[in-house]
Amino acid sequence: MIRRAIRADLEELGYEICEEVGDTAAAIAAALEHRPGICLLDVEMPGGGGIAAAREIAAHLPATRIVMLTVSRDDRDVAASTAAGAVGFVLKDVTLERLHAALLAVLDGKIVVSPHLEPAGRRGQPSLISAWRSAMQLSAQRSASAVTRVASVATSASAGTASAAISIRT
Repeated sequence: MIRRAIRADLEELGYEICEEVGDTAAAIAAALEHRPGICLLDVEMPGGGGIAAAREIAAHLPATRIVMLTVSRDDRDVAASTAAGAVGFVLKDVTLERLHAALLAVLDGKIVVSPHLEPAGRRGQPSLISAWRSAMQLSAQRSASAVTRVASVATSASAGTASAAISIRT
């Protein structure tokens, strides 16, 4: 299962896994309980989705950095994630090294978007994702948090596999 692989990989990098959960409500509850520095959420989590979880977590934990870890390449999901409070959008096919770098980057107040999601804009206009990144950079400069010790991860596996969330500590 994808969540077990993510868990094992993150533990190998020194993350301490606090809890695993299976849906949106449980991901929100885990985040509220552990007050994470980072939440990794999947757009397609069962029980309402990662975007709904991001919205709720961001409303209650404004210092928490939210990163979507997903298979979705849809600009609308990127825009909805941003509106919900996400500061990153990373595809699940990311290498462990790049995922770790993304986590460190968001902890450092940076915005992370998978390079494969940076299409050129139409007719000389910046892409939705480029515009999102610019807006989020400004927002992050205003609210960059100090080094944090706790992170939450919520992911769902691709088709046919159960979804889950993982809370981690660094």
